[in-house]
Amino acid sequence: MNIEQAKAIPMPAILEKLNCIPQKTTNKDDWYLSPLREEKTASFCVNKNKNVWYDHGIGKGGDTINFVSFYLELCNEDHTVVDALRWLSNIFSTDEFVQKLPVFEQNIIVKEKTLKLLSVKDLEHFGLKNYLTSRGIKLSVGFDFLKEVRVLNKNTSKTIIALGLKNEENGYEIRNAYFKNCIGKKSITFIRGTEVKPDGVNVFEGMFDFLTVATINGKALANDSIVLNSTSIISQAYPYIKGYGYQELHSYMDNDETGNMATKNISLFCQSEDKLQHKSLQKLYLNFNDVNEWHMHNLNLRGLNV
Repeated sequence: MNIEQAKAIPMPAILEKLNCIPQKTTNKDDWYLSPLREEKTASFCVNKNKNVWYDHGIGKGGDTINFVSFYLELCNEDHTVVDALRWLSNIFSTDEFVQKLPVFEQNIIVKEKTLKLLSVKDLEHFGLKNYLTSRGIKLSVGFDFLKEVRVLNKNTSKTIIALGLKNEENGYEIRNAYFKNCIGKKSITFIRGTEVKPDGVNVFEGMFDFLTVATINGKALANDSIVLNSTSIISQAYPYIKGYGYQELHSYMDNDETGNMATKNISLFCQSEDKLQHKSLQKLYLNFNDVNEWHMHNLNLRGLNV
């Protein structure tokens, strides 16, 4: 994507990707709650005729590239013009506004030994909260189960701010809109349900599968839950299930080859357990890769799904 193409993308389309909707609309201007900070009265103005923006709360404005660069900077990401063009290319590569754009890798995996945990705290960063909202996750659910994690990439000296889900080895699965990895030892995450010794246990492939079901449920899940964090360590889940007395196991694996293999693996395990019935939920989101993608479709969300 070149600069001319980037400036031609309507600002409202970019803001829609961040799950921002106008609070007030006129023939010339749209007014939004600022995506660059927290506020209760809309003061972020988009002039639709000139395709420029101005945030009255901070006294800054500009074109689409200026906005994306500023947004990436606030998210603690690289924020040069090239970075802004890459971000826009990733989002609008199949959109009507941009044609024949280059493909950039979004799911950057960094080897664990290059990462150093700097801090863990309650979720506050607005960029992370925007990311949760863009994937249809209630913030109350995010606050209950996730932490805000800061990690240093020792190779680049860059600090990464991400959502963190703690696992059973005191490591963290970390995720933001551009990055996913694990800090510490890879392991499953076990989450106790609200019922004491429940009849069922839920097994999720990834953190957003669990967060999605918790969001749809509207309250903490009654059953115990296990987030695999990777199907390659599915065997780590079985000691948490074996002999506990569960009667049903509900699995939420992806609708792909790896997810199908994990589903078969779980079925074989359940057959070896007395009175443990396996119920795969894959058919619920049959035409989608996973339950979160299905959930986002139902909410008409089209954010980045890293």
